[in-house]
Parts: sequence; C-alpha cells; structure tokens
Amino acid sequence: MGDYKQIIDKFIEKWSDEGNGIPQKESDLLSIQSKLICKFPNAYCYLILEFGDITTQRLMASIADGDYELPDLLIFYSLEKAIQTTHELYTDGLPDRLFSFASSMLGNQFCFDLDECSQESYGNAAVLCFFQDDKKVYYIADSFTLFIEQYMQVKNIFD
Repeated sequence: MGDYKQIIDKFIEKWSDEGNGIPQKESDLLSIQSKLICKFPNAYCYLILEFGDITTQRLMASIADGDYELPDLLIFYSLEKAIQTTHELYTDGLPDRLFSFASSMLGNQFCFDLDECSQESYGNAAVLCFFQDDKKVYYIADSFTLFIEQYMQVKNIFD
C-alpha cells in the first residue's frame, strides 16, 4: 500500500503553506508509539516524518468559501504539540484513548483512537473529530489516507 505516499505528496503540494513544517524524528515517533502502546497509521507516519507540523491555511479558506461537509483543517501538530494538546484536552472532555494529531481553526481536534492503533490494525485506524463546542466525537474517515483524500476533493480557490 505504497500509494499513500503519492496521496500525501499531492496533498502537501496542493495545501501546505510555504516555508512551514519541521520533519519529525523517527526516534521521537517510535518513543511516543512505545509509550502509548500503539502504532500510528503508515500514512500519518510518512506525513509527520517527511513534512512535520504543517499548516494548511489555503485549505481552510477554500473549505470556508465552498459548500463542503468537511470540518476545516488548519494544522498538523508536531509530535510534541500533539502530546501536549492531547493531555490538555483530556481535562476539557476529550475522551480517554483519543490522540489529537491536527486541529481546525475553531480548535476542533482530529484524532486517532489509540485502541484502533494496535499492532494488528494500525493501517486502518479511523480518523475522528472531537468538536470543542458540543464535546462530542464524530467519525470522519475509515483511515488516514481516506481522510487526506477527502480534502483533495476541495477546490483550491487560490488557483
């Protein structure tokens, strides 16, 4: 399933803001996965290791300008920021065992269920969204790759 790299590369080319993103260290990723007793989806690992913490302001603006049923997506967190945000949100209603890896402009959190990120099912962990206003979790996509593909359907208003 190597095609996820092409999907991520196209997403970055289309939506990543210029001059941002610090690729994360594989040793840091492995350490976090070990501490959380999980294995994140390969596509997510590729994005974070190759491109890092990226912002997607053009995507956010394009979603706001169009008629899309998708929550806006503003930033993919660095690993350190993901851990920090996740722990802070546990006190604000984020369900236990969710891991926040990205955020919308309004602070809604895109998450993995750490129980789904077990060694056996890591390639298929669903993407969920924790909405700040009602403190509920909504299903977004069956996998990280499908999550990214949904945003590739958005028309870039800056083209």
